[in-house]
Amino acid sequence: MDRFLGFYLVLWMAIVGLACTPTDNSKQFEIKSTPANLQQRQSDLQRLVNFDLSKVVVARLKINGKTVDVTSMKPVRVSSFKSDKGLSVTLLVFDKAKENLIFFSQDSLSNKGYEHKISVEDLKAKKAFSFPVLDKDGKLVSRVITPISLIIK
Repeated sequence: MDRFLGFYLVLWMAIVGLACTPTDNSKQFEIKSTPANLQQRQSDLQRLVNFDLSKVVVARLKINGKTVDVTSMKPVRVSSFKSDKGLSVTLLVFDKAKENLIFFSQDSLSNKGYEHKISVEDLKAKKAFSFPVLDKDGKLVSRVITPISLIIK
């Protein structure tokens, strides 16, 4: 009888665990564009520096077990990889209005780009989601991103 209950307990825990895990939805964030346009978008996002201190937003995220802090003052390069085909990066940056956090990944090896905006309100909900993040070998891998905290001053 104990084995029977133990089996169902393990089965129930596995079902609950799968239900709470965000699905890989990276395809919906894919940008249909040319390599030159992706490079331009990356450049534009890296220049989104905002030293207006009337409103500062700080988001703390957990990406693949690593804590990443993003401020509304400058972009954060989560990872990068340089090859003969160009620079591949994953960037996090707040938009000019400081209302949305932009996730951007560009894979210059496969000429693919991904972008996702999440509102400050959605960050407050602390709901995990997945997004392609550049791995150390230069490939984009879907990673779970969990908002931990959000500070608005």
